[in-house]
Amino acid sequence: MNSSMASEQELEVAGWITELVQRQYGVNVGPATERDGKDDSGLTNDFTFDEAVPPLALEVTRLRDDFDSPPLDALHRMEKRLERFLADKACGHWTVGIRAETHLRSDLEPAARRIVEWMLAAELMRLGPGTYVHDVSPDLIVRLGDPFMRDCEQARMAGVIMITRNDAGGLRIVPVAEFSDSKSLQRPVARAFANKTKSLGRARERGYVTMLAADVEREDARVYLAGSVRAPGFPPQIDHLWLLVRGANKVFYAKRDDRRLQELDLPR
Repeated sequence: MNSSMASEQELEVAGWITELVQRQYGVNVGPATERDGKDDSGLTNDFTFDEAVPPLALEVTRLRDDFDSPPLDALHRMEKRLERFLADKACGHWTVGIRAETHLRSDLEPAARRIVEWMLAAELMRLGPGTYVHDVSPDLIVRLGDPFMRDCEQARMAGVIMITRNDAGGLRIVPVAEFSDSKSLQRPVARAFANKTKSLGRARERGYVTMLAADVEREDARVYLAGSVRAPGFPPQIDHLWLLVRGANKVFYAKRDDRRLQELDLPR
């Protein structure tokens, strides 16, 4: 491999994947070839294993941002921006519940605004992007259609938990603790799937079996991962998922036709 292109972390993970695939399936994948759009292959994923039968394509990513709690000053700035957005709305009193451990990405605030717009249009007093099937009548969901359901899913992925309209109190952003679905890393894994779909999709179109390997950079990740946890739905472009937890020296593996995570030892 040409280490001038890939980072040390990517090279290390690619080396682990060669051992894991051989251990799991008895397949000698051969050397990894760096791609990442830096040759004339047209492939934009990180590595391919062209000697494997069938050939494999790999993307390497990190899972960390979802676990950072936003600083108070950043929350206050977001509150002020949402207050300006709501200044000309009929009701100026809102509570926006966001995931307690989330990064204030650029997609969080627009997602919250879209949920507010849906609530105003449908005259809803509360709406949870992950619980809208319980908060909204089936008939109304049908009338609002796919754009509504898509915006709810995007807001859920961004970290919006629940938005309510209130009689008083102004606008408040409140961190809300979630339960097993977030602690089992489903949200960041689903986001990683979405981010890597395009690059791995190109490889899959060319006959590669596709893999996503994620470095889970959280010390307590082992506590929330277990064999009973199911990975989120695989997009059609991705076949295999490897979650590498260095601190615990563990790998959690799932594939499209069996989304239950298997616990393996990380290669040393």
